[in-house]
Amino acid sequence: MSLDLQGVATGLPALWLAQGFLTSLAVTVIGAAVAFFLGGLLLALRLTPWRAVSGAATAAIEVIRNTPLLVQLLFWYFAVYRLLPDTVRSWIGQDHGFGRLPQGPSLLSAEFLVSAFGLGVFFSAYIAEELRSGLAAVPEGQAEAARALGFSPVAGLLHIRLPQALANAWQP
Repeated sequence: MSLDLQGVATGLPALWLAQGFLTSLAVTVIGAAVAFFLGGLLLALRLTPWRAVSGAATAAIEVIRNTPLLVQLLFWYFAVYRLLPDTVRSWIGQDHGFGRLPQGPSLLSAEFLVSAFGLGVFFSAYIAEELRSGLAAVPEGQAEAARALGFSPVAGLLHIRLPQALANAWQP
């Protein structure tokens, strides 16, 4: 018994495979950018001294981390996307001539935007927790040394503690 893949590797199926690969790559890159932005935002909210804000960020992180990705993607597409105003949804559905992969689907389609955003939200919770654990591993003496050198709390975080936290968080 032999399997003939000659028809799959040429012509239209090869184009479909290339388009699917490029679309998956674009969703991944845009989702990663969203995840890093939202992960940093969730981390900042989690580290605030205000208990209500910190508690809300912690609750959001826990809900996101404890919900399967597929459930979240379905939620974003069938619940949240449907709540957008009709003008926004019709604008998303139109062909604008930009935001299109080479001979592929539009990057402004509802499915593409929701999947990239959903992936970003899902992985942002993991990024926030990873960065928080990296910050927790930095000794408190580093923050005290930054204050002794005249750094503001934000400058001490950005220039002293955060580089060490990144090194701690992403160990090989």
